[in-house]
Amino acid sequence: MTEIAILLPKIRDEPPQQRKRKLESPGSAVATPPIQSFPKVDYDHNPWDDDEVDSVIEKEYHRQFVESDGFDVDHFYLPYGGGQVPHIMENKYDYPYDVGLFSRLGLHCYNLEKGTSLKLAAINKYNDKLRFTRCLCYHITLEAIDTSNNSLCNFQTCVFKDFLPEQASFLAQTEISRLKVPSGPRPPYLWWA
Repeated sequence: MTEIAILLPKIRDEPPQQRKRKLESPGSAVATPPIQSFPKVDYDHNPWDDDEVDSVIEKEYHRQFVESDGFDVDHFYLPYGGGQVPHIMENKYDYPYDVGLFSRLGLHCYNLEKGTSLKLAAINKYNDKLRFTRCLCYHITLEAIDTSNNSLCNFQTCVFKDFLPEQASFLAQTEISRLKVPSGPRPPYLWWA
Protein backbone atom coordinates (compact mmCIF):
# COMPACT_ATOMS: atom_id res chain seq x y z
CA MET A 1 0.00 0.00 0.00
CA THR A 2 2.82 2.39 0.74
CA GLU A 3 4.37 1.71 -2.67
CA ILE A 4 1.16 2.82 -4.38
CA ALA A 5 0.96 5.87 -2.18
CA ILE A 6 4.46 6.88 -3.26
CA LEU A 7 3.56 6.70 -6.94
CA LEU A 8 0.26 8.58 -6.64
CA PRO A 9 0.26 12.33 -6.15
CA LYS A 10 -1.04 13.74 -2.90
CA ILE A 11 -4.65 14.80 -3.01
CA ARG A 12 -5.31 18.10 -1.29
CA ASP A 13 -8.55 19.39 0.07
CA GLU A 14 -7.53 22.99 -0.50
CA PRO A 15 -7.48 24.59 -3.99
CA PRO A 16 -4.08 25.13 -5.64
CA GLN A 17 -2.40 28.46 -5.05
CA GLN A 18 -3.03 31.13 -7.65
CA ARG A 19 -0.03 32.85 -9.17
CA LYS A 20 0.30 36.48 -8.39
CA ARG A 21 0.15 38.80 -11.36
CA LYS A 22 2.90 41.29 -11.80
CA LEU A 23 1.48 44.76 -11.65
CA GLU A 24 3.21 47.35 -13.80
CA SER A 25 3.13 51.04 -13.23
CA PRO A 26 1.28 53.02 -15.93
CA GLY A 27 4.49 54.80 -17.00
CA SER A 28 6.35 51.58 -17.81
CA ALA A 29 3.66 49.88 -19.86
CA VAL A 30 5.11 47.76 -22.63
CA ALA A 31 3.09 47.62 -25.81
CA THR A 32 2.09 44.11 -26.69
CA PRO A 33 2.53 43.16 -30.31
CA PRO A 34 -0.69 42.88 -32.28
CA ILE A 35 -1.98 39.46 -33.16
CA GLN A 36 -0.66 38.44 -36.55
CA SER A 37 -3.34 38.30 -39.18
CA PHE A 38 -3.03 35.83 -42.00
CA PRO A 39 -4.36 36.43 -45.50
CA LYS A 40 -7.53 34.68 -46.48
CA VAL A 41 -6.94 31.47 -48.41
CA ASP A 42 -8.15 31.70 -51.99
CA TYR A 43 -9.34 28.21 -52.86
CA ASP A 44 -10.20 29.22 -56.44
CA HIS A 45 -6.55 30.07 -57.20
CA ASN A 46 -4.66 27.23 -58.85
CA PRO A 47 -0.93 27.42 -57.91
CA TRP A 48 -0.07 25.31 -60.96
CA ASP A 49 -1.32 27.91 -63.45
CA ASP A 50 1.13 28.83 -66.17
CA ASP A 51 0.56 32.59 -65.66
CA GLU A 52 2.95 32.58 -62.71
CA VAL A 53 5.90 31.67 -64.92
CA ASP A 54 7.68 34.49 -66.71
CA SER A 55 7.47 33.43 -70.35
CA VAL A 56 10.79 35.10 -71.28
CA ILE A 57 12.66 33.19 -68.57
CA GLU A 58 10.87 29.96 -69.46
CA LYS A 59 11.81 30.35 -73.14
CA GLU A 60 15.44 30.98 -72.16
CA TYR A 61 15.40 27.84 -69.99
CA HIS A 62 13.99 25.75 -72.84
CA ARG A 63 16.56 27.21 -75.26
CA GLN A 64 19.38 26.25 -72.88
CA PHE A 65 17.89 22.79 -72.41
CA VAL A 66 17.53 22.11 -76.16
CA GLU A 67 20.98 23.47 -77.08
CA SER A 68 22.80 21.48 -74.41
CA ASP A 69 20.49 18.44 -74.19
CA GLY A 70 19.93 19.28 -70.51
CA PHE A 71 23.59 19.35 -69.47
CA ASP A 72 24.18 23.14 -69.28
CA VAL A 73 21.14 24.90 -67.85
CA ASP A 74 20.57 27.57 -65.24
CA HIS A 75 18.32 26.81 -62.29
CA PHE A 76 14.75 27.71 -63.12
CA TYR A 77 11.77 26.82 -60.96
CA LEU A 78 8.85 25.47 -62.94
CA PRO A 79 5.77 25.42 -60.68
CA TYR A 80 4.27 22.52 -62.60
CA GLY A 81 7.44 20.47 -62.16
CA GLY A 82 10.18 19.45 -64.50
CA GLY A 83 12.87 22.02 -63.79
CA GLN A 84 16.50 20.90 -63.73
CA VAL A 85 18.48 21.66 -60.57
CA PRO A 86 22.19 22.19 -61.34
CA HIS A 87 24.89 21.07 -58.89
CA ILE A 88 28.41 22.33 -59.61
CA MET A 89 30.96 20.32 -57.68
CA GLU A 90 33.33 22.41 -55.53
CA ASN A 91 35.59 19.39 -55.17
CA LYS A 92 35.21 17.32 -58.32
CA TYR A 93 36.75 14.28 -56.62
CA ASP A 94 34.22 14.29 -53.76
CA TYR A 95 30.77 13.56 -55.14
CA PRO A 96 27.60 11.82 -53.96
CA TYR A 97 27.76 8.04 -54.13
CA ASP A 98 24.77 7.58 -56.42
CA VAL A 99 26.04 10.21 -58.89
CA GLY A 100 29.38 8.38 -59.07
CA LEU A 101 27.57 5.08 -59.58
CA PHE A 102 25.45 6.48 -62.42
CA SER A 103 28.54 8.08 -63.99
CA ARG A 104 30.25 4.69 -64.05
CA LEU A 105 27.10 3.15 -65.53
CA GLY A 106 27.13 5.68 -68.37
CA LEU A 107 30.83 5.07 -69.01
CA HIS A 108 30.28 1.30 -68.97
CA CYS A 109 27.50 1.54 -71.57
CA TYR A 110 29.68 3.76 -73.77
CA ASN A 111 32.63 1.36 -73.44
CA LEU A 112 30.46 -1.61 -74.43
CA GLU A 113 29.02 0.21 -77.44
CA LYS A 114 32.23 1.84 -78.75
CA GLY A 115 34.84 -0.67 -77.61
CA THR A 116 36.77 1.91 -75.56
CA SER A 117 38.17 1.71 -72.04
CA LEU A 118 37.16 4.96 -70.33
CA LYS A 119 37.27 5.19 -66.53
CA LEU A 120 35.83 7.83 -64.21
CA ALA A 121 38.37 10.44 -63.13
CA ALA A 122 36.22 13.28 -61.71
CA ILE A 123 32.71 14.73 -61.81
CA ASN A 124 32.47 18.39 -62.77
CA LYS A 125 28.73 18.94 -62.40
CA TYR A 126 25.38 17.26 -62.58
CA ASN A 127 21.76 18.31 -62.97
CA ASP A 128 18.94 16.37 -61.45
CA LYS A 129 15.30 16.52 -62.34
CA LEU A 130 12.35 14.87 -60.64
CA ARG A 131 10.02 13.07 -63.02
CA PHE A 132 6.67 11.53 -62.19
CA THR A 133 7.16 12.09 -58.41
CA ARG A 134 9.41 9.04 -57.97
CA CYS A 135 11.89 9.09 -60.84
CA LEU A 136 15.10 11.07 -61.03
CA CYS A 137 16.93 11.99 -64.18
CA TYR A 138 20.62 12.89 -63.86
CA HIS A 139 22.54 14.81 -66.55
CA ILE A 140 26.17 14.32 -65.52
CA THR A 141 29.24 16.03 -66.98
CA LEU A 142 32.45 14.29 -65.95
CA GLU A 143 36.09 13.77 -66.77
CA ALA A 144 37.08 10.31 -67.93
CA ILE A 145 40.51 8.88 -68.53
CA ASP A 146 41.16 6.71 -71.56
CA THR A 147 43.31 3.89 -70.18
CA SER A 148 44.70 3.00 -73.62
CA ASN A 149 46.62 6.30 -73.96
CA ASN A 150 46.16 7.97 -70.52
CA SER A 151 44.39 11.02 -71.96
CA LEU A 152 41.58 12.94 -70.26
CA CYS A 153 38.32 13.61 -72.05
CA ASN A 154 35.07 15.33 -71.11
CA PHE A 155 32.12 12.98 -71.06
CA GLN A 156 28.35 13.41 -70.68
CA THR A 157 25.80 10.87 -69.59
CA CYS A 158 22.11 11.03 -68.81
CA VAL A 159 20.84 8.34 -66.45
CA PHE A 160 17.24 7.76 -65.49
CA LYS A 161 16.57 6.25 -62.05
CA ASP A 162 13.22 4.80 -61.03
CA PHE A 163 12.43 3.29 -57.64
CA LEU A 164 9.22 1.44 -56.92
CA PRO A 165 9.02 0.94 -53.15
CA GLU A 166 5.82 -1.11 -53.33
CA GLN A 167 7.59 -3.65 -55.55
CA ALA A 168 11.00 -3.19 -53.93
CA SER A 169 12.53 -2.74 -57.36
CA PHE A 170 15.10 -0.35 -58.75
CA LEU A 171 15.63 0.59 -62.39
CA ALA A 172 18.48 2.64 -63.87
CA GLN A 173 18.91 3.19 -67.58
CA THR A 174 21.21 5.37 -69.63
CA GLU A 175 19.58 7.68 -72.12
CA ILE A 176 22.74 9.46 -73.33
CA SER A 177 26.37 8.33 -73.12
CA ARG A 178 28.78 10.34 -75.24
CA LEU A 179 31.91 12.42 -75.38
CA LYS A 180 31.01 16.03 -74.64
CA VAL A 181 29.76 17.91 -77.68
CA PRO A 182 29.94 21.70 -77.98
CA SER A 183 26.67 23.34 -77.01
CA GLY A 184 24.87 25.69 -79.35
CA PRO A 185 22.25 25.53 -82.06
CA ARG A 186 22.33 22.30 -84.05
CA PRO A 187 19.79 20.23 -85.93
CA PRO A 188 17.35 18.42 -83.64
CA TYR A 189 17.91 14.78 -82.85
CA LEU A 190 15.50 12.62 -84.83
CA TRP A 191 14.76 9.58 -82.68
CA TRP A 192 12.82 7.82 -85.44
CA ALA A 193 15.61 8.08 -88.04
